[in-house]
Amino acid sequence: MIPFRQIFVIVTLFALAACAPMEMLSGGGSGGGVAIVAASPRAVAENFLSAWNASDVDAMYGAISVRSQGLYTPEAFNRFYTNLAEDVGLNEVAFTVHNMEMQGTSAVVDYDIMVDSAVFGQIEDTGRKMRLVQENDRWKVAWSTLDIFDGYTSGASLTVVSEDSRRASIYDRDGDVLVQDNGTVSVVYVSQQNMSNVADCNRLLADLLYTRTPEIAALGRNYLPDANYYVGEIDESVEIEYRQQLLEVCGTSRELGSIYTRRTRQYVGQGAAVHVTGYIGPVPQEDRARWIALGYTDNDLVGLAGIENVYNEELNGRPPRVLQIIEPGGTVLAELGRAQGKPPEPVYLTIDRDLQISAARTVAWGYNYAINNWGRPDISPGAAAVVMDVKTGGILAMVSYPTFQPGLFNPDSEAPDRGEKLAAVQGNLSNRAVSERYSPGSIF
Repeated sequence: MIPFRQIFVIVTLFALAACAPMEMLSGGGSGGGVAIVAASPRAVAENFLSAWNASDVDAMYGAISVRSQGLYTPEAFNRFYTNLAEDVGLNEVAFTVHNMEMQGTSAVVDYDIMVDSAVFGQIEDTGRKMRLVQENDRWKVAWSTLDIFDGYTSGASLTVVSEDSRRASIYDRDGDVLVQDNGTVSVVYVSQQNMSNVADCNRLLADLLYTRTPEIAALGRNYLPDANYYVGEIDESVEIEYRQQLLEVCGTSRELGSIYTRRTRQYVGQGAAVHVTGYIGPVPQEDRARWIALGYTDNDLVGLAGIENVYNEELNGRPPRVLQIIEPGGTVLAELGRAQGKPPEPVYLTIDRDLQISAARTVAWGYNYAINNWGRPDISPGAAAVVMDVKTGGILAMVSYPTFQPGLFNPDSEAPDRGEKLAAVQGNLSNRAVSERYSPGSIF
């Protein structure tokens, strides 16, 4: 028989335990993540939001209901929060939980959030309601996309919209354009049956495109004699200068429709100065997070090399950006944030444009002249040439050979098989004048 005093102590302990909050009895999680194991709806909501702030998406997914998990796979759930963090440059998610209302096996928690964004500043979303349901004596979040932002309904998209602005130009020492937006280039096609002499045409095109004659000849071997095929882009001024030769030797002209002009970001001399100016292209996926954190979107073109990359922020400026929730039909459901922009600024170099083009053309011509001797790729894979101002040390010309066409990296390029052409130039991207080590030769 148990003494009355012991019975009283046991009953008292059970009574105290029954009054204790469930989160005290449930224990804590292990590891560095945010453990969502609390039993009360309010605590589950707070821990869910804390996990969001800690970017612990796995813990968040573990806290949502079975029904919600059936509607959203772990990958889809993760994608919602990862893309949001990258698109806005997420720094912090602050929250305040207010009232909680119990409704049998469901509950509603009122709260406010403030998303601190590197791109849009502070995004406030107040008057939120998180709905929870009870499953196996535990509270779970009845999650939908509305739990990300109010108005983010199923099927809608969270979109960063930027206003287009023209990228600034790059100028030489005299204010002559080296690179400009909305410039004009001439696209050149040829057909072997129209050439007066195939070998002479290949040499002419190689000189105009700063490349080796065998590379131009190789293009033609992929086509029948009567087929028109793409060889590249040249400056409109160069096309006009060599118009008669292109017609007489290669049988190509504007009148025949095999040469035409188009508007794009123009690199004067095309490949003549590409190792200096660089080029632009889409935000690279392998470095996407860094570019997004700087305020760019997947739709932006950014500097990927050379001056275009080093001075990308000045040349591109910051176009105004708006964070919107847009339904599938295109209707804007909500505007969550707006980022002010700043105008682009031009960049001036010490390069002398005419000297740069002349130096690049001379090196390319030399390789073609000696193509059956030292100019063969297996004998001399490339070269560099630098011209400096002896009084200031300023770089007047800097050539790296072989070169390539910078427009290939721009998605507006009209080059067929663009992916293959990009793969083919990967070995020529390095600027030999600054990134290689050479012993002084007969010409220093």
